[in-house]
Amino acid sequence: MIDLNKNVLKREKVLIPEWTEDEVYVQELTGRQVELLKKYVTIVNGIPVAKHEIALMIILSLVDKDGNYLFTEDDIEQLENQPIALIIRLYSLATKLSGLSGTVDEAKKNLKNFRKNSSTVK
Repeated sequence: MIDLNKNVLKREKVLIPEWTEDEVYVQELTGRQVELLKKYVTIVNGIPVAKHEIALMIILSLVDKDGNYLFTEDDIEQLENQPIALIIRLYSLATKLSGLSGTVDEAKKNLKNFRKNSSTVK
């Protein structure tokens, strides 16, 4: 018998002293979450670009020890204003656990493309 209610999501404990001393985990995305990411994708010069991709990956993958999500879409702007080294570290781990092709180099490229294609970057 297959039990689809069983929690089989991979997750890894991370230390984020910049934000908290509590236990924090990066958890792999679900199929539903990947579909949610697609609503943010637009085509720029023939290339699919996900607006807020890096922040959204963190929102969808960062959980506490009980599996409760730590952020919502309302936190996008605040997350995007955090130190890039921290953001890239969390993004890279989230994409690795989720089996996605995201890497630190891709994240940097996406950030560069965002800055190039954005009229207002703070």
